[in-house]
Amino acid sequence: NTLKTIKILHKTDERLRELIEKEDFHGAIQLCRDCQHAAVTFRQYNCIQDLNSKLKDTAVLIEEKLDEVLSVMCVNFDHTRYKKITTAYLLLGKLQSAMDQLHMHFTSAIHSRTYETVYRFASNTCIDQKVKYEDLCRTVPLELYIPCLTSLLTTLWSIMGSYQKMLNYHYSDESCADQLSQFDKNYVQQKLQLGLTRIWMDVQHKVHPYLLSQDLSQFQFDDFIKVLDVVNRLIQVGEEFCGTSSVQCALLRDPLRAQSIQYFRSYHAARCEELCMFLNNELWELWPVKPTFTTFQLKEFQFMATKKNAKIKLNESLGGYFVDENASPFAFNQEEQQEESFFG
Repeated sequence: NTLKTIKILHKTDERLRELIEKEDFHGAIQLCRDCQHAAVTFRQYNCIQDLNSKLKDTAVLIEEKLDEVLSVMCVNFDHTRYKKITTAYLLLGKLQSAMDQLHMHFTSAIHSRTYETVYRFASNTCIDQKVKYEDLCRTVPLELYIPCLTSLLTTLWSIMGSYQKMLNYHYSDESCADQLSQFDKNYVQQKLQLGLTRIWMDVQHKVHPYLLSQDLSQFQFDDFIKVLDVVNRLIQVGEEFCGTSSVQCALLRDPLRAQSIQYFRSYHAARCEELCMFLNNELWELWPVKPTFTTFQLKEFQFMATKKNAKIKLNESLGGYFVDENASPFAFNQEEQQEESFFG
């Protein structure tokens, strides 16, 4: 019987690795503990000493795999997988430390994913160099500035969405809250609630340098409005994410204000110069128009109309930015503009 038991113990190493590969962490932890307890009974045998060493390595491997899957949840939240790892951490008695580690994973995900996103649009001059994020932003060609910005914001929104789902999970009936002490339950919920502001600040710190990386006064007016639209939409997303309209947004508003002032100074100077040229060189006469004509019907002033009829605009949804993970709030809808004739 002793030899049979020792033989079974040695075979459990393969079974443990199978459970880890299947992400059955709860089963792997339980089996590993059972083997460690059984190994204590036969510790006088040399082969068991080797087995003990293997079991310790396996226990470390389980925690490493748990941490690896936890980091994946930051960018691709999956309810079933997350429930498995929270249950496993609970069995290990390390749920609180996992929550502490979780925020480090989110910070790391924001850092790495934003760098990867901007890198895809960066100029070829830095393709083989490891440059700072701020310097990388400056290498994005002006014609790719808006596509890169919308892609960057969509990446950050996706990470924020994963955090929101995680928070909702810990307030839901489906979580393992019934297995937690009231202290642990409060700790997890408070930790995640406090983390909302921290995540939002991390998001702003990544968008801020990008907004200041280019001189936007070279943009066409419609393109500049797009930049304002998507960043203001990000502010709305941040307000919903943090659950308050008084959320700090200075890192977004300040560069927008600076770019707007610079843009309109340049725009005003160019238009005044153009107007002077027309006034000095063109002949002017009255043009017959309909009695219903207003200046808002002119293409140059349509953006000032009460009802926007823009060729390209953001999705109309207000709020509920984390309801549909496939509907980015920063995607533009292409709409055909039907211009009404206003000539008399």
